Amino acid sequence: MAAGPVPVDQGLALLGEIAAGVAVLHASGIVHRDLTPGNVLFRSRPAGGEQVMIADLGLAKAVAAASGLTARAGTPGYMAPEQDDPLAVVDTRADVYGLGRLGAVLLGTPGAGGFDTAIRLRDGVPEPVAGVLRRATARLPASRYPDAAAFAAALGRAAAARAPVGTIAARRRRRAVAFAGVLVAAVVSATASDSVGGQAPRDPGVAVDSTGRIRVALPAGWRATGSGWEGRWVGGAREPALVVTPAPDRWRSDPAVPAAFIGLSRELATRTTPAAFVAEQPHAECLAAPVRTSRQAGIDWVVALYTSCASGKAVIVETAGLAPGDAGLVYVQIAPPAGSGPAFVDTLLAGVRVR
Repeated sequence: MAAGPVPVDQGLALLGEIAAGVAVLHASGIVHRDLTPGNVLFRSRPAGGEQVMIADLGLAKAVAAASGLTARAGTPGYMAPEQDDPLAVVDTRADVYGLGRLGAVLLGTPGAGGFDTAIRLRDGVPEPVAGVLRRATARLPASRYPDAAAFAAALGRAAAARAPVGTIAARRRRRAVAFAGVLVAAVVSATASDSVGGQAPRDPGVAVDSTGRIRVALPAGWRATGSGWEGRWVGGAREPALVVTPAPDRWRSDPAVPAAFIGLSRELATRTTPAAFVAEQPHAECLAAPVRTSRQAGIDWVVALYTSCASGKAVIVETAGLAPGDAGLVYVQIAPPAGSGPAFVDTLLAGVRVR
């Protein structure tokens, strides 16, 4: 693309091939999170022709783990709006947004602007394609296609609106898609040891989310940031959540800064258990310790510890429990302070109150 605009037919075919490759990732439960022109590579095949390679999966993560302490990640101009929200659920629809932005670069006029309203495409691009890209780049995830497979199908229908029969057939001859270095990154981790440490000192501070349904006794020097579990909606409002950390302005970018995400979901409580939910939060780059249980403040918590994580922070703790009554499932994801151990986790959990 640096040499000039890609021919329309080639651009449509290439975008379809990229979407087909991302659909394979989605079928495997992986979100790429950084679909940019620089991450689309080509490799010659021994039998001739080229393979499209979707590379740089260092930001990829399992769909089930795409919430909680989600650090800002992605390339501005291509990453979905929710990727810049520490309380967001980042799922397959974030990649749909990236595909839409790639489509605008491949098929749009130089300097084309926002895609929620007007998409300026080059001459020769079928008009229905603009509608596909507009939906793919909608600001709200719920307004986009659910995944890359749905995007690819819609793109194929739109591209066929004016293409000659021979062109349609050529576009359907998809080249093989290869993936370079598939890596499921840990959501958040923190430098900490697995040794038992003393309980964290408490200050009188208590963090309360905007609904008043979550209260957390803060470790000394910690503060709350954000409110509302992005991506989990009930009755038109986000379910309760907040993040607590000693450095609200640095916890997302500094591996040394600890933090904890606390979320409460009635919807999750109707369809899963704490043990199952914790099991759905994989951290493939980390070493998993045996899962334990801890009863704190009337809640039976399932606690999974991951250490020696290869990227970002080094330790992360996934915990979940059912709140008394019908309050819902409580999810707490912790990046503990360096040198702390299970006692810090248990003390933090003991300070969680929900209603």
